[in-house]
Amino acid sequence: MIATLESENRKTGDMVQVWILCANQSPVSAVKLGLDSIVCGDCKHRGTGFSDRTCCVNVGQGPNSVYRAYISGSYPHLTKASLNFHAKT
Repeated sequence: MIATLESENRKTGDMVQVWILCANQSPVSAVKLGLDSIVCGDCKHRGTGFSDRTCCVNVGQGPNSVYRAYISGSYPHLTKASLNFHAKT
C-alpha cells in the first residue's frame, strides 16, 4: 500500500491518495495476466484482460506511474519511528 500526498489531477488537486498495488507486478501486467484480482477482487468491471474491462481506472496511467516510482525507490517507508510513535505502557 502506498500513500501519496500530491497529485497532478486537476479535478482533485493535492490530497492523500492510497494506492493498493501488487508489489512484484506492474498494474498493466497484472491486468494482462489476470493477476489484478489481488487488488480488484471479483469486481464485475475487472473483466478478463483489457478487451472486456469496464473499469474507469486506467492502469496504464496513475497506477503504473506510482508502481514505477515505487520500484525505483522514490517513496520513503513509513515506520513507527518516523511517526514519532510511542507505545503506551
